[in-house]
Amino acid sequence: MLKRKRLHLFEFSDLPGWPNLFRTLATDYLMMVASLFRPFSPKMETIERAMDAVDTDRIVDLCSGAGGPWPHLAREFAAQRGKPIELSLTDRYPNPDGDEALEGIAGASYLEEPVDARRVPPSLEGMRTLFNGFHHFRPEEAKQILQDAVSSGQPIAVFEMLQRSWIYLAYMLLTPILVLISTPKIRPVRLARLFWTFVIPVIPLVLLWDCVVSVLRCYTTEELAAMTRSLEGPGYHWEMGTYWRHTLPVTYLVGYPQAAVASADVATPSLRETPSLRETHSWDSADQTPHR
Repeated sequence: MLKRKRLHLFEFSDLPGWPNLFRTLATDYLMMVASLFRPFSPKMETIERAMDAVDTDRIVDLCSGAGGPWPHLAREFAAQRGKPIELSLTDRYPNPDGDEALEGIAGASYLEEPVDARRVPPSLEGMRTLFNGFHHFRPEEAKQILQDAVSSGQPIAVFEMLQRSWIYLAYMLLTPILVLISTPKIRPVRLARLFWTFVIPVIPLVLLWDCVVSVLRCYTTEELAAMTRSLEGPGYHWEMGTYWRHTLPVTYLVGYPQAAVASADVATPSLRETPSLRETHSWDSADQTPHR
């Protein structure tokens, strides 16, 4: 683990003036990786548990970008629950082609109106999810995202396909090679993608920088736990852990109203019950004591 302090360096994808074409081509690659490795599938039951605890079938995805993992997770998750879900993708800068990724998925839509993850409109009730976007926010902003969920009484799940470790940092140095190998497999085939990858390699180099910076930016489980303990409002039940999915590390944090835990008699996960996890904790914000 990288013990040094988190570094919030810039990422090209965060720059306001960064061309939308380059942002889209980069996120297309990340979506392909998520679709290929399905890194979030092993812990979908934590989202299902939170939804059942507050009796909701709606998912409000934040910072969705070009679609995130939901285009390939939606059918899998609905089948797992045994009933349809309502899926709303949102972003502060909505992707104009976002609906294309949801084609054929019942109950799914991409909101045209900008949605700030730190201040979600009251009308967007439901299970909030945030995949690979939490590290883009500075600590105070990240805390605002969690605080807004708690203040609104909405469940929230944060998943990061990242880990602040020397091994994963070294792995990120292979990004340009992986981009060159993977690009011909990305659909639909776009001349712009081929040009800016193979002729002028803007996308491989930009992804190299952004991926390395993402590792330095991502939050450790200790930092996530500290955030939840500083939140104000009604008690919340939190579950947190890390695991590896194929060659990808995943860190996650899931929270929902503590009152719902009691009414639903939700079981606390343990390391013994989830052997694929390297580290698992759960706690209630009222007692502030993590349970392993």
